[in-house]
Amino acid sequence: MNFDVLLLTGMSADIPALRRVSKYWRRENEGKPVLLGGPVSADPVQAVARSGCDICVVGEAEETLEQLLQSGLSEGELPDVEEMIRVEGIAFRDQGTVVTTGLRRPMSRKRLSQFRPSTRVVPMYGGYQAARVYVEVVRGCSNYLRTSLELPDGRLCSHCEACISGPLMDRNDCPLEIPPGCGYCGVPSFFGPSRSRDAAEVMREVSELFDTGVRRIVLSGSDFLDYGRDLF
Repeated sequence: MNFDVLLLTGMSADIPALRRVSKYWRRENEGKPVLLGGPVSADPVQAVARSGCDICVVGEAEETLEQLLQSGLSEGELPDVEEMIRVEGIAFRDQGTVVTTGLRRPMSRKRLSQFRPSTRVVPMYGGYQAARVYVEVVRGCSNYLRTSLELPDGRLCSHCEACISGPLMDRNDCPLEIPPGCGYCGVPSFFGPSRSRDAAEVMREVSELFDTGVRRIVLSGSDFLDYGRDLF
């Protein structure tokens, strides 16, 4: 099959492998664009500089990809620099320098539900009938508490309680920009507060997967027990 864009995901430890895949893709596909996302985007500057990708997408990708595709990426060409600068949540290389455009605010539950995962591509994977196929039911995390320990740069929680009460989406913002959640986890920073998919949408996706021959379906979420928390 012919594809116009390569989308990669990985962690920082995968950068050498990502670089090899990017190099092979460009050699076989006349330099068509490579996009990178996932946990490796926690340091987007290093991700772009070391992986060989053209664009690094930080955090939730749906709206970012939609904007990039509308800017020309769907034709297998990188958008102009002037276009990419207007896209929130990416990093890209421009004349030897890595440019970042800031973080994109997490989508609302209503907006997230407008993006429907494709089930048509699953049969493209060999042995998909025996593979575990994951269906996302909830995204993000409801733990927005900040650490009470002093950070290396001297920042210290002022106990303003902005992350304790109020709508989950508002708890994402900290006046001191202290990262939220557990110290070992990047889910709140990457994907925002917990947002549950409609049960009917989950059932639709499961039914479509079953109709394609998938038999091992896993309902997934960064914190499965968060499902429904945002509905009350």
